[in-house]
Amino acid sequence: MQEKAIFTPREMRKAKLFEFAKLVSIVGSTQTILQVINIITGILIIRMLPTEEYAFYTIANTLLGTMVLLSDSGIGIGVMSEGGKVWQDQQKLGQVLNTGLQLRKTFGIVSLCIVIPILVYLLIHNKAGYFQTIIIIIALIPAFIASLSDSILEIVPRLHQDLKALQRNQVEVGIVRLLLSVISLFLFPLTIAALVANALPRILGNIKLRKIANKFVKIESETSNDIRNNMLKIVKRALPSGIYYCFIGQISVWVISIFGKTSSIAAIGALGRIAFVTNVLASVFSMIIIPRFARMPAEKGLLLRRYLFTLGILAVALFSIIFLTWAFSTRILTILGANYHSLDFELVLAVTSSSVGVLTGASINLITSRGWLLNPVFSILINMTALITGVLIFNLSTLKGVLLLGIFIALVEFAINFGFGSLKIARSYMGESNSNLAKANVESL
Repeated sequence: MQEKAIFTPREMRKAKLFEFAKLVSIVGSTQTILQVINIITGILIIRMLPTEEYAFYTIANTLLGTMVLLSDSGIGIGVMSEGGKVWQDQQKLGQVLNTGLQLRKTFGIVSLCIVIPILVYLLIHNKAGYFQTIIIIIALIPAFIASLSDSILEIVPRLHQDLKALQRNQVEVGIVRLLLSVISLFLFPLTIAALVANALPRILGNIKLRKIANKFVKIESETSNDIRNNMLKIVKRALPSGIYYCFIGQISVWVISIFGKTSSIAAIGALGRIAFVTNVLASVFSMIIIPRFARMPAEKGLLLRRYLFTLGILAVALFSIIFLTWAFSTRILTILGANYHSLDFELVLAVTSSSVGVLTGASINLITSRGWLLNPVFSILINMTALITGVLIFNLSTLKGVLLLGIFIALVEFAINFGFGSLKIARSYMGESNSNLAKANVESL
């Protein structure tokens, strides 16, 4: 009879670390490919669209992001938090998924009604024609509809770490978008062509994404009032911050759209395409770290160590990207074309702003994946104070001043959320330790 191999705890830890490193390298390399595809697509859009059209595209894309954030308002947090509790039960996970999708549709209608008038104003304010504005809005809606379900559906394979199928779908969507963008912009170098080329692949990708999610849930599961109520509790707490961050999260584009020139809007959109490289780390973090953190048992000291360690590693990686951008800024700008060749310092600022945003998002997502949310009144009050202070300090009529304002606000936001996360976990451990001590004393009696 063959004896089973016995591994020491140290050998088991090494094996787990090796498997985790292997998973990170696979996911990271795939995300790098995906982001390279997205960057190439973005650069083609920059080069093939006239400056004025690209400014309209930047405004429309920014407002699309605002609508997506507003339609979520904490629903994604609720699905991740509730799903992390029942991720191995197909029936209950199906209930969580369907309840989240139902809520997302309702919030989507509301966000559409709120943001569209703002989009109309900004486009016309920047000299878009009325007919052109209407066509841009019509082209934007399909991408928004696709966004209502894709971020929710992705939570299921992320919880089950079925990342291969998820990433394959993302890469396929990226490739189709690249091809459609080249063809459509070559024939029609207009904002509407770029928006349609973005929407169609997302719709097709959602069809396949639903099939991927269906492997882990019973799709016929009915929505649950209890789950809905739990999600709405999170939404009520997250909604004020969600509304605030819908606008503050894109503060650079908002300020430039109102106070700056059309060329500055195009410039900040172009720099954002290069800064998009930080999304590689954000995607790896979202796919691997966040779901695992949501599933972790509440063991003493474990959550705090993982929280601090993962944010530390992420900060080092992001700083490396900023340094490389500074070292090779001139060469990087040649990719964007002659219209943007003098923006060396602005490029470093844009990448720094994006990096701080990624770090802030990571600190928030780790905590919210456990169902913990910072009091929105406190958060908004501090951030508004930072915003007013930044407005007084920086020259908002220049691209440099607007980017510095974005970095300043992001740093304040990170400090708040990092402090809250560390304190929340530490206090939870104190409560847990006292509970365990009391239980031990009772048992000893």
